Amino acid sequence: AVLEFLKSKDAQFTNILATAADDQNPMETFDVDDGYLPHYRVYDRSGKLIKKFFFSDTDQQFTQEDIETAIQEALKQKPE
Repeated sequence: AVLEFLKSKDAQFTNILATAADDQNPMETFDVDDGYLPHYRVYDRSGKLIKKFFFSDTDQQFTQEDIETAIQEALKQKPE
């Protein structure tokens, strides 16, 4: 169902669908800090993690604009 949806939206980017057996913890597998969702990560061109966004502290909220700013900053970096 997911693949069909993405095709119907003409998704041209790499799509990853994670599955885990009943005995696995996907939050742990994908290193999601304290299991908080939503959880966003921004990587640079070489694959290095440069910023994480997650709601672990209600005093430290973030917006879609914050994520977009981090992405734009990452895109400005020269490839290594």
